[in-house]
Amino acid sequence: MGAFLPQPYGWGFLRTTMNLLDRIKREAILEGAAVYFDAVNGVAGTAHPVGTAEMPVNNMADLRAILAARNLRTVVVMSDMTWDADMVGYHFIGKEILKYVVDTNGFNPDVSTFERVNVDISLAPVGVDYEIYAIDCEVDGEINRLYAYRCNLSIELVGGASAYSEVHTYGCWGGNYIDFNSVDESEVIFTGSACALDITNMNDADHEAEVFICNGILTTDGFCTAGRLRIYGHCEFGDAGAGTKICDYRIGQQNTRFFQEAVAATDVNGTTWEDLLDRSTIDRPVRICGFRVTVAGGWAGNAQIRIVDGASTTKIFPFQDEYVEGTDFASGTQVAFNFPVEVSALKGYKFQFRSSNAADGAGKTLQLNNLDVQELS
Repeated sequence: MGAFLPQPYGWGFLRTTMNLLDRIKREAILEGAAVYFDAVNGVAGTAHPVGTAEMPVNNMADLRAILAARNLRTVVVMSDMTWDADMVGYHFIGKEILKYVVDTNGFNPDVSTFERVNVDISLAPVGVDYEIYAIDCEVDGEINRLYAYRCNLSIELVGGASAYSEVHTYGCWGGNYIDFNSVDESEVIFTGSACALDITNMNDADHEAEVFICNGILTTDGFCTAGRLRIYGHCEFGDAGAGTKICDYRIGQQNTRFFQEAVAATDVNGTTWEDLLDRSTIDRPVRICGFRVTVAGGWAGNAQIRIVDGASTTKIFPFQDEYVEGTDFASGTQVAFNFPVEVSALKGYKFQFRSSNAADGAGKTLQLNNLDVQELS
């Protein structure tokens, strides 16, 4: 319809008019169905008209008393607010969007809704299951369960009595930060447009994140070492963690994931190929670009290196039988492959070594300092 309306009566004009009508309707509804709070310009007391738009209440104790007396659940926030008691099941609406802070101050916000305010869930009660709802908010602090629409987040997940946390968001904006904080069985479903999201401490097998970003940036850091991350949309992804499983469903992927493997030292002998690194199960095809091995003393022979498939039945690197210390690689020196080794997700791979002298017994210690791996889309 908008295509046939003369300017300025297109979709933009209609949208602005509808928003204005919605605001007028909201104000009319709230006037008789909410208590107004203003710690700066309000007054104390509980008798009518205290708590109305013309005479807001100025303290939390009177606010709760008025809400109870008038059987109301909605609060219009006209100044910063700091709680001094639990506020369970209330609706807090900012008089002006994102101008005022609602600080829960360590008290329980269970089944409360926040709209058009900056929400600070400070020192939320550990061990208590709670959930909150947010609309057009900035949400900061410690979260158990959050359902958010058109918000900006800077949050740390905390487990309640069930040691479980859950975040569902839609239409996020700005720069968002989510810290999984080692909470068991954490789940994040994040949707945003033209925004950034940084994820950290995704380090438990039960951590799950499903992210859809359109025209934005997603990053994880080196503290993301476990769990599963699913990526959708059209976004740039930069990853610093190696252990989190990445399921990449983006449209027009802009880059693949690069990381370096590091493995603790291992003792082997001169007769058996031993696994220094076992990646027999991988989720995506990879390209191995090089390695660095540091060799400690103990053998008469040299260290031998090779890469086989996950079943240890087929050698996939090098072209000869193996790489030999002192001939093909030097201890502590990075090896860069001229022809990177590509490994199918169906096969997986193992990085193995042994001594060149069959008479050697267990003793030589090797450290795989970094194996350069690139996951392919």
